[in-house]
Amino acid sequence: MDLNAAEKDASYVEPSEAVYEEYIDRIRDVSFPYERSRAAALSDADLLAAARLIVERAPGFGLTGETSFVITADDNELTLDLSPSGAAARLGDSPRFSNVTRIDMPATLLSYLCQRPGQYTGFTAAHWNQADTGSHFVWRRDGDFDLKAHLMLNFFGS
Repeated sequence: MDLNAAEKDASYVEPSEAVYEEYIDRIRDVSFPYERSRAAALSDADLLAAARLIVERAPGFGLTGETSFVITADDNELTLDLSPSGAAARLGDSPRFSNVTRIDMPATLLSYLCQRPGQYTGFTAAHWNQADTGSHFVWRRDGDFDLKAHLMLNFFGS
């Protein structure tokens, strides 16, 4: 493939069912680092600290609508309310706005997202965007999708 000349080698061909099944069999028992983790239970302070950068950055982020997010994992629940006038985070399932997105995930993943070693500055797969891209969340939404509000979630646990 030569991207400079806008030439491709061949058209994409969907793998056969046999190739697909062989691939699934090969990866079926592979686990992610958070699934192998014995992460410590999250404290209320850990959850609120993970939401801190979202709350701090929301006023200057150019939000135009009101959106609540409820993040849950086992017994952990956190509500984030985002609006043009600012943001708030509190424990529990108590959205302030009717536009609500509920996000559920494994408890060990939430722990990975919230707890990093002190002064950690390197790349980590335990980042909101990586977990979202990898489809590790279960999403349920009542109301409209708000891209800017969803982008704010990338600051979770940062």
